[in-house]
Amino acid sequence: MKNFTFTSKVRFDSCGYDVYEYDHISGAKLIYIDSGTEEKSFCAAFKTIPDDSTGVFHILEHSVLDGSKNYPMNSPFLFMLKNSMNTFLNAMTFQGKTMYPCASCNPDDFENLMKVYLDAVFNPILAEGTFLREGWHIEKAENGYDIKGVVYNEMQGAGASIQRQLYAAMKADLYPDTYQRHNSGGEPSVIPSLTYENYLAAYRKYYSTANCVLFLRGNMDLDRYTDIIDEWLAGASQERSEIKHTVQGANHRVCEHEYPISPSEDTKGKTNIIYGYSVGMYNDAERQMAADLLSLYLMDNSSSPLKKALVTSGLMQDADIYTATDDIQTSWGFAAYNTEKEHRDAIKKIIDDTIQGIIDNGIDKEIMLAQISATSFRMKEQRNAVKGLCIYDFINIVNNVFYGLPLNTYFEIDETFEKFERELDNGYFENLLREIFFENDITATSVLVPIQRESNVAHLANVEQYTAHLSNEVKDEAHQRFIDGTKLAMDRDTPEVVAKMPTLSLDKLTKELPKKEFHVDDKVLYTPAETNGVAYYRFYFSLAGLNADEIMTVELLSRSFGDFATENSAPTELLNRLNRYAGKWNFAVTTISPEMQKADPYLVVGVACLEKNAEKALEIISELLIKTVYDEETAKTILARELNNTRMQFMGNGVGLALNTSESLISASGYYSTLTGGYPLFKKIQEYAEAPATFCENAKSLLAKVFGAENLCYTGLTGNKDLLSYTLTLGEGAKLEGATLTNPDTKKAAYAIPAGISFNVRSLDINDILPYSGKHIALSNLLSLGYLWHNIREVGGAYGTGLRFARRGAMNVYSYRDPKVQETYEIYDNIANYLATNEFTDGEILGCIISTLADFVNPKSVEQEGIENEISYLAGYTYEERAKHMADVLSFSREDIKSFIPVFEAFKNSKAECSVGNGNNQTAYGKFDEIINL
Repeated sequence: MKNFTFTSKVRFDSCGYDVYEYDHISGAKLIYIDSGTEEKSFCAAFKTIPDDSTGVFHILEHSVLDGSKNYPMNSPFLFMLKNSMNTFLNAMTFQGKTMYPCASCNPDDFENLMKVYLDAVFNPILAEGTFLREGWHIEKAENGYDIKGVVYNEMQGAGASIQRQLYAAMKADLYPDTYQRHNSGGEPSVIPSLTYENYLAAYRKYYSTANCVLFLRGNMDLDRYTDIIDEWLAGASQERSEIKHTVQGANHRVCEHEYPISPSEDTKGKTNIIYGYSVGMYNDAERQMAADLLSLYLMDNSSSPLKKALVTSGLMQDADIYTATDDIQTSWGFAAYNTEKEHRDAIKKIIDDTIQGIIDNGIDKEIMLAQISATSFRMKEQRNAVKGLCIYDFINIVNNVFYGLPLNTYFEIDETFEKFERELDNGYFENLLREIFFENDITATSVLVPIQRESNVAHLANVEQYTAHLSNEVKDEAHQRFIDGTKLAMDRDTPEVVAKMPTLSLDKLTKELPKKEFHVDDKVLYTPAETNGVAYYRFYFSLAGLNADEIMTVELLSRSFGDFATENSAPTELLNRLNRYAGKWNFAVTTISPEMQKADPYLVVGVACLEKNAEKALEIISELLIKTVYDEETAKTILARELNNTRMQFMGNGVGLALNTSESLISASGYYSTLTGGYPLFKKIQEYAEAPATFCENAKSLLAKVFGAENLCYTGLTGNKDLLSYTLTLGEGAKLEGATLTNPDTKKAAYAIPAGISFNVRSLDINDILPYSGKHIALSNLLSLGYLWHNIREVGGAYGTGLRFARRGAMNVYSYRDPKVQETYEIYDNIANYLATNEFTDGEILGCIISTLADFVNPKSVEQEGIENEISYLAGYTYEERAKHMADVLSFSREDIKSFIPVFEAFKNSKAECSVGNGNNQTAYGKFDEIINL
């Protein structure tokens, strides 16, 4: 290992692998994680401490992968997305660090990815055009001038989420004298103050080898890859700047902020308050682990003592906890949703009184033991994951490096948890509560008060602030610089430059679909797998024949199991036993839809537990399913919570609502999705919130219907086959059967939220035009990462876009955090013309084949494998059909691309559309039957 010096080796007993630490002559540090996995991973991480909320490190994260010295394309990152077998390819900005991880199971592909990433972070071009596109720029609009930019638009979308706003307010008010007060992603009101010169200066200061930690993970020839790394480090900046984390001193604040709601929305009961507490220093690992357990103890579920006290007070609609555990000073924030600002002191008194009561009366040992057991299980069970597991390792280890901790801190938990159990009788947790709540030098209360305003008011204020003092001539020049810079970037993609990019050849790839072992025996679906002693169960209960109201009620049942008492147990006792024996569990309404107008709805009960606990875990789940008792008072609290959660989901992730609503106009599956996560469900929750007794009555009736023994259609198991001897104990009842539901409402709706961006979807039934095949998967990759990416993201400034086909025949095209509506639908309209007129190169088609093959052959976690096997069986998706689809991909050609032109000609006239976002832009588009304010 040339120019590397070995410094330490640490055994991660809990993970079963060794971790090696090396120092490079350039000042960089290398961590090699010998995990023995087929998946090989690389990451470059830099300590990036923000001085402001311009989002400079977020913009740099987007920028460094957009052209570098050895790979001067417009976007090598996009090229590798299109041309690699990656299992993970991304970049991410945190409060105090920026990370560039990639992974692949193909050794040649991994080497290609690593070279592109090394060149990106150490030799980026950072052209002004890239800064203008990814950060912000002035753009000439029909009625004046505007501000656009990918990160600017992304953060406008992020800011629509009340959770994001609460979190940002807590950090700013809790740590006003440190870097933690800043929004590392960028505040839209501040981003346009970032200059190109300061952007370049930030890169020069922070992206040096002395400020870098590199990671390798997997089964690999270490000498081969470290030689590659050494080559790039030798030519990188070795400037050593002093980069320190700032730490907050004593601070107690009460601050008020405004947040927008629509002009038609009543401000009453819409104040949100967060009570922030500094928990301690990240490098006090024992304290942080104890605090994590206490946060679960206090707020994990509706029976947890503090959450119960807050929610049942009647002073708020719901309550939650925010934990910031990734910074040098960690935090708790207790959020009260939809309250009044005059309740601020009364809510604080509830918090203080509840905590004091716990301190005086002692921690409930059974609850804490259950949380210790559940946390331990989840951390260990995570080792069964595959895709993205490298990120979990990289994030934890880089924190340990940056904060000066041993590498295996936060991995080896058994000894610490054993200490916690021993200390339960010695006041350990009570003392920690006293320190955090009553002896804390750093606290803050942030009050977010609603203000009625149009969705784009904040954006227009930014435009005014940053452009009003400029002459039209200067603004025109600024817009032209953006246009010229974008063209220059695109012009870099000459055949000679593209040829420099490292690629795979088909002879390096697997041509056959891996055969998965899977067994079906009557109602049993079994996937054998090595699971490290964990059992993964899924139980499929039919919901066929239920009407729309009943489906929505079952969805609410699935969200509320454990909140209500059972005939045998109070919620607290029940959840304690679940945490002790089940590890993790979930209930979800799932629709399996092999045809457009045929859908099979199920309630799926998932349980993961240690093999030795399987019998006990299923016994507790059985009690939940057949013996839950619905009472009006608890129902009132749960319905208020779900009303708040559903609305916040719409605000924070409108693309889900848009997709469900649009596809509901063409498919049964889409309609079911609106019943389990769309606007009809939101209206049903509102209805039930006014009549909780009706919910209880309907819930009781459905409990008996759904969870009869005859209605358990299938039992799925991944793991040890002997565990099939354990199953659920259920009541009597016949199997539910009946016709598929379809959408009775043909109106094309849009949903307005107080945001400057939108999520825009159009859908189409393609069955009568070009029935589904593997060619559709390839084309979706080609267009998503080509035409759509270029026009909607690179030129249009949206954060994301894509096209997806479903085997049943549904096609959906979407944009994500998009500053435009009408222009985006016009881009959708032009897809047919693009396919007809564009000449696709051999390299583009080969890259599309390679990246699409990854969908077929890349590994999944053992749990994911089991779920995929079961869903494929229930949908009738055989190995032979999937192998045929893979063969379709391998033969994908220009003629296949042209065969999709009729699909997109029809797509132009599709009436299935939905937009969630800026109401003004939706109105200007003029093609929605109604626009509903959320």
